[in-house]
Order: sequence, then structure tokens, then C-alpha cells
Amino acid sequence: MLYSISVLTHFVPPETPEIECLFPTIPVGVLNLPSRTDSEASLEWVLEKLRHCDNSHECHQKNSDSTGARPQRILDIGFTDNDHVRLKAFDTNDVEIPKYACLSHCWGASKPSSTTTANLSSHEQEIPWSTLPPLFQDTIKYVRRLGISLLWIDSLCIIQDDKEDWRKEAARMASIYQNAYLVISASKSPGSGDSLFGEVDEQLKPSIIPVPSLGQGSAVCFRKSFTHMPGYMDQKLAKPSLLPTLNRGWIFQERLLSSRILHFGPQELSWECLQESGCQCTGHYASSATVDPVDMVHTMAALRMLNPKTVFNQNYWQKLYGTQQVKAWHMIVEDYTRLHLTFESDLFPAISGIAKRFQSSLGSEYVAGMWTKSLIDDLAWHKENTAGDSTKQIEWHQRPKAWRAPTWSWGAVRGHVEFLDIGTGTSALCEVEEVKCSTYQSDPTGELKDGHLLLRGYLIPTSIQYKASVKPSERKPFELFELDIMQGQVGNVWADCDSSTPGDSYIALGTIVKCFILSTRLDSGSLILLILKEAEYDETRCCAVWQRLGLVQLSRPPTVLKEAKDYWFDVFKGRLSDETLVKII
Repeated sequence: MLYSISVLTHFVPPETPEIECLFPTIPVGVLNLPSRTDSEASLEWVLEKLRHCDNSHECHQKNSDSTGARPQRILDIGFTDNDHVRLKAFDTNDVEIPKYACLSHCWGASKPSSTTTANLSSHEQEIPWSTLPPLFQDTIKYVRRLGISLLWIDSLCIIQDDKEDWRKEAARMASIYQNAYLVISASKSPGSGDSLFGEVDEQLKPSIIPVPSLGQGSAVCFRKSFTHMPGYMDQKLAKPSLLPTLNRGWIFQERLLSSRILHFGPQELSWECLQESGCQCTGHYASSATVDPVDMVHTMAALRMLNPKTVFNQNYWQKLYGTQQVKAWHMIVEDYTRLHLTFESDLFPAISGIAKRFQSSLGSEYVAGMWTKSLIDDLAWHKENTAGDSTKQIEWHQRPKAWRAPTWSWGAVRGHVEFLDIGTGTSALCEVEEVKCSTYQSDPTGELKDGHLLLRGYLIPTSIQYKASVKPSERKPFELFELDIMQGQVGNVWADCDSSTPGDSYIALGTIVKCFILSTRLDSGSLILLILKEAEYDETRCCAVWQRLGLVQLSRPPTVLKEAKDYWFDVFKGRLSDETLVKII
């Protein structure tokens, strides 16, 4: 027998303070919600949010960058439904940036209306209304109602069959979303063929239970839960969002870089700015309280689940230092790699804007999704398969179809990655001699052409043994193989991809590979190593060239009092190489 499970939301109406005082954990909710997200009542809710943010928060003023790059083109939509829509050059001479909105959306299975080299001239004259999909039409009408006449939509403002134009505009993406007056997120819409708007179904109307003992009008209300932004438990359980846009990689930076974003959900609107977030059914909460710098990392972990714009922004990053900065970037990558990209080559361009903003706070060179300032800690990533991984379970088995990053970068694998917890920090047991990457544009945060890393340190030979107890089809990164150096040790081994099956990554059972020592954790003394396989020999540098296979973490016994480096070098005495130069590609 199958059972249908409904999730209920309980709340008290705002006019029943007695219940709120007695039961402070019961949230105050809104009893009578607008029936549609495009209703006049919903529009007034949005206008009030904008007024409050403009007058009280200064989110847009502080977040915008008048000196930053501006979009090359923008849609002139006019102010009324009688006005034509046309593509025009964005005026780059104005000192002040004109007020414009952006649309953040999923393209869907069918390609949306777009600008190409063939129709560019005609789009500059007029874009016929009939050629615009429902989502674009709804957005244009709504933005006009907000009193805004300029709108940026990626598929119409970037020439889609011109790779150079696409790369140039992708490099401007950070400023485009950062400088927008408002970002409209079509959160409920899987594609441009869907409407922007939603409505409240009759089944979602609340049930009211009077509590007369607490006074006239006192009540507790219940209703089936609306589709909300992902909350704390959704993040902890790695559940994919029911809102399609929030599973899309490009929208990650569109959401975080903007001063404020308005989400159009299936039943209601949700608002996020740098200081507040909330929805129509629960009001709002502030999320910009003063934070003790000592507790900054714990605050980041909590707030990223409630309002990620609060901690994933430049103002917050500037308060961080040392390991806090390292962990902040790791959180960004961990959240980003859960998401879906239609084109695997978009991996770095789709986070380029965030990288630029983070760089201005960190003050370090960016290389293949990492930072030279914290490179040894950044190398300690591993593949992670979770329920929230946007790729299918089997896709971790292979690397991306086309090369997109050197194997030492998290960009060299598909899907979700996580970083080892560095605790209070690490002690490096190797040196970075050189790290170089080249991109297709001058922008170092864009799509990569090649890259290599030179490390000087110590190698330990070891052999690979595949775990026979796990079926090949059910193997996960952390249970693919064992290494003989693990005997008598407590630790973990993660594979970057499935090397047990025939293909480019295949490694035969018993093959000798090398573990390269990266660092030890200061607090626990655990040892962190890369797994490498030899690929070729560099005659110029007189050193072997390696590819990364995975990551190892070994735990130091708690009873050991010896310094971590001395302890581990004693453990591997007789197997440890002399200090050597390794090149990883």
C-alpha cells in the first residue's frame, strides 16, 4: 500500500501576540496571501521591499561598481505594453549606471529566443513580440510595472553563435549582475516556454484552529507547505531544490552577485538582499547582525543555509583572515559543484564573477579554481557522491568528455567535490615551485586551455588494490580502492574517477603509484597526500610528469606525542623518497 505524505506548515497570525509569547518557536505567518504572484497585492509587496531596501539598507549603492564592466547590449522595453522591444548598445559613457533589471532563468530543453549574427541587425530595430517565449513576455511586462525600461536577458543580449562575443560578455557577468537594480529569478520555471507567474492552489489555503482560552481571535493555523527556498535541513541532507533555477550552475553567481533578487516561486514570491530575506507567507528576517570574528566560520556555515547572499559577498569576505578565507572559498566550491551545467566547458566561466569578487578581498592569484596563497590547502579536495549531486551516480566514473582543467584542479572531475576540513590550519610538507594556467581570454578566471603545477616534496610508492566487496556498478569515490600504505593505519582514500574499468583512466590491479605528501593538520596531526600516476617525462625540467588519481588522509593516533612530521616520516621510513620535483598536469 502506498501512502501520500504531505508536509504541513504551522504558524500564528500576526494579530495573536499571546500565542507568540507562549510558543516563541511557532513562526508568525501571513493568513491571507495574494492569489497570484503577478497580482496587484504581490506587486505592492515587491515595491515595498524595494523602497525599504533603498531607504534603509543601501544594498544596491554599496554592492554596485560604477567603474566595472557594463553589458555591451541591453533590451530597451519601454514603460508600457504598447512600446516595442529592441536590442540597443548600452551607454558606457554615463557616470551613473542606468537602472536596469536582469532575468535569471533556465533555458530548458528547447533553446529560448536568441540573438545571432544573422538576426542582430533586425533585433536592433525591433524584436517581434510573437517571437518571444512566454517567460520573456511575462518578465518584460512585469519589469515595466516596476517602472524599469531596461532589461538584460542572456540569450538576447549575447550573440549566441559568436564564441568571442560570448567569452567577452561572460567575463563581464560579475558586473552585469552586481550593477543590476533588481534580478528577476524565474525560480519555478524549468524553461522559457513556461510562465513566470504562479498561483496559490485551493489545497494550500490554511486551516484555522481557534484557541479561545488565550483570548478572542487567538488561533494556530496549518497549511500544506509552500515550495520554499532550500532551508537548513535541505542543505544538510543535500536535497536538490524543487525550484529548477536553484539547481543550475550559472544561476549560482547570478543569485549571489546581485544586490537583491526576487524569486518567482510556484505559489509565492521570495526576496533576498544583502541584509534581509523572506517570502510572502512568513514575512522577513534580518540576517546582517554583528558577528564575532572569532566565530566567523561557524556563522558562515549557518547563514549560507539561510541567506547565502549574506556570507557569499565581498563585504563579508573582507572581514575574514587566514583559514577563514580558505574555508569561505571551499564552501563556495562545495555548493557550486552540486549544481548542473548544460555545457561542461562552462565550469569556470559560470563562477568567474564570484572568483573576481573573492580575489579583490583575498589578494591572491587565481589558478584553475584555486588560489596561490592557499594552494596546498586547496589541493586537498575529493570527489563526493551525495543525494544532491546534480550528475547521475554513474557519471563520476569518467572525467569530463573534453579536457577542461589539469588533474590537480577540482575542475578535472564531474559533479560534487568537498574539501578536507583544515581545522585550525595546516603545516605544509612540500613547496610550490611553479603553477601556471592559460585561458582563452586574458581573463584568468575564464575557460582554461592548459595548466601545470610544480611541487617539491616527498613521494611514497604504493600499490592499488580494488575493493572486491563492492560491486563495480555501486562503487563510490571513497570505496573504490585501497593502498598498501594504509595497512595498520586509520584513514580515508578517495578516487577522482573510476580507474577499475577499461578506458582512459584504467589502472590495472596491483599497479604501483605514488603518494605525494602535502601537509599535516595542526590540531590533529593527520597526514594529507595526493595519489599520482606517472604520465610522461619532462626532459627540460628533468622530472617526471604526473596525473592526479585521488586523495588520502591518514589519522595520527591520539596517544602519539611526537611532532606530526617526525611521526609520519618515521612511519614511512625506508619507503620515503628523497626530496624531489614533481610536475602535475
